[in-house]
Amino acid sequence: MKRILILSFLLNAAAASGTRPIVNQQQIIQWTPVIVEGILLNYENVPAPNRQTYFTHDPVALAVTLKVTKSWKGNLAGQLKVYTWALGKAPCTGIEIRKGQPYLLFADWNEAKTVLTFDFCRNFRPLKAPYAAEDLRLLNQIFP
Repeated sequence: MKRILILSFLLNAAAASGTRPIVNQQQIIQWTPVIVEGILLNYENVPAPNRQTYFTHDPVALAVTLKVTKSWKGNLAGQLKVYTWALGKAPCTGIEIRKGQPYLLFADWNEAKTVLTFDFCRNFRPLKAPYAAEDLRLLNQIFP
């Protein structure tokens, strides 16, 4: 749990500053329990499940539904629902979300291991995003 909190802090600080995280990407891959590629099916603001979203206890969360096309970690398939900050409440700006497009998702379980959450600013990337190619290369190298 301590590593996840430190990692979350570093990723949030990097997102706020607009820079790459100072943590090695291989460490992020190692520490993240769920890493999947999927097609975005839907997204909407919803009441937060148990008020446990990624960095906040806001009563509203963004629910993102993906159709998993590849799973590197977490052994997940089919449709996957994950939660993050409500639209308009994330500290980052300029990230477009488009239904039908492929995304790379790095997600964590909440403390009760009942809800998957993610950092919208750093851990949800369109496959066309600049960092996605390097992430895919590392993932395929680590998990051949």
